[in-house]
Amino acid sequence: MRVAWLPRERRTLWAAISRAVRVPTRFERDIRVDASDPAGNPVIRLVGNDDFESEELIAYEAGYRWQPLDVLSLDLALFYNDYDKLATVEPGTPFIDPSGRVIIPVETQNLMTGRTAGAELQVDWQPVEGWRLTASYSHIDMNLSPQGMDLNRGETVEGSTPRNLAGLSSLLSLGEKFELDARLRYQSRIRSQPLTLAGEGVDSYAELDLRLGWRASEQWMISLVGQNLLHDEHAEFGPLEARGNLERAAYLKAEWRL
Repeated sequence: MRVAWLPRERRTLWAAISRAVRVPTRFERDIRVDASDPAGNPVIRLVGNDDFESEELIAYEAGYRWQPLDVLSLDLALFYNDYDKLATVEPGTPFIDPSGRVIIPVETQNLMTGRTAGAELQVDWQPVEGWRLTASYSHIDMNLSPQGMDLNRGETVEGSTPRNLAGLSSLLSLGEKFELDARLRYQSRIRSQPLTLAGEGVDSYAELDLRLGWRASEQWMISLVGQNLLHDEHAEFGPLEARGNLERAAYLKAEWRL
């Protein structure tokens, strides 16, 4: 459900409430796979759970849009998400199979709740004709509450989303033939990551991308692009032992359009 109200010209207040579900997969309901050495004893076995229910979300949003000038606009959005019946991986009751091995079943259950809350702000400004500046910032606070034994999906996932993102972009037309674009972006630290033994995170970083474009004709656009120009290399995601850093790079691009 969404509603919008225009109290004055160039001002808009809006709000929304949404509901979403994620239905169980066959993996979560029907799987039966040994996760440890089948010849060992005991054996850890992933098993399906017919009682696993859909994960549920109720999302609340509100925002304010304002265009004080023809060349300036601001957009603020607030959100609060309420999650229920989130999936966790839980050990079941051990049993002995016909061969005498001890089987420790592990199944997906709905034993976690959570919430996220935050805000997003974007400002667009066109100081002169042919030049557009955009600034953006977003903040998110995540809190997950596991009720079972699966702390990895609670404490670790909770820290796997960066709390702050910011960006500044400039799109500049230099006459009819040339374009100069710049994008500066910032991401705060990722505190922890799932599926890592120590939950190693990723340091915060800021990076700059530049693009110089030349419209050689009505059909051809030639661009020189530089990426990640502020550092020789930096990490953005991935476990420490398998992480690949993004390096400073440049490339030439040619586009042809009808």
